[in-house]
Amino acid sequence: MPELPEVETVKKQIEALVTGEEIVAVHKSGLNLRKELCSSKTHLKGQKISGLSRWGKRLFIHLGDSSNHLDVSLGMTGMLRVDVKGSRALNHDHIGLRLKNGSKLVYNDPRRFGWVSYSDLEFKKIGWDPILSPKKDFKKTIEDASKSKKNIYSFLMDQKYVVGLGNIYVQEVLFRSKLSPFRITSSCSAEEMEYLRKNTKSILNKALNHGGSTILSYKNAEGESGAFQTKLKVYGKKKSEPCIICKSPITHVMAARSISYCSSCQK
Repeated sequence: MPELPEVETVKKQIEALVTGEEIVAVHKSGLNLRKELCSSKTHLKGQKISGLSRWGKRLFIHLGDSSNHLDVSLGMTGMLRVDVKGSRALNHDHIGLRLKNGSKLVYNDPRRFGWVSYSDLEFKKIGWDPILSPKKDFKKTIEDASKSKKNIYSFLMDQKYVVGLGNIYVQEVLFRSKLSPFRITSSCSAEEMEYLRKNTKSILNKALNHGGSTILSYKNAEGESGAFQTKLKVYGKKKSEPCIICKSPITHVMAARSISYCSSCQK
């Protein structure tokens, strides 16, 4: 599932190709997504794309100089791409925005867990975005953590508190921060949380520099895979594999998701 680095990579690629372009036609497949463009697609014709932004794993395509925008979630297998004039449609193309310059902005999603929806309301930003939020905003995250009965893994996965992280990067952040995924969040000191903040930002920036991670199907807007999966320290490791730090066998458990961690290094 695309997480913050993957969505940010797509955003930067798409933004450079579509900003300033006018939407002249909207095409939609007959298959439903989790949220539908619905009849509002008729309101898109004639609108110019003024830019793109991101919050967590959500991508926003801004229209004109108003609050109108398209809210895009890549879900598990979604991708955005820009086709040049004359390109053939692919299987699982669900939304296509034909632009005045002849190109087409396409949303493709084999499993259809994502969406492209229209809104004229300003998006309310909730949670802490490790890349976009200023450092001072993390104080609220520390306060929330001090009151939480969740384990730290579940806390970081909860988009109400921290946005943009999923199973891949939560495991990597916790390994770097030497915190067990099952540690109760309220037991983490302010110093440990600040260490976690720094590690989160560092890991995500490194992932961005490598175009994100491709574990199963993620492709960026140019159809390329990410490369950060070769840098992962603990995600996807099995019981038989040694920890890269202490060489103890990795602990691998199946909870709501598959979780790998080092029970010796992470406390």
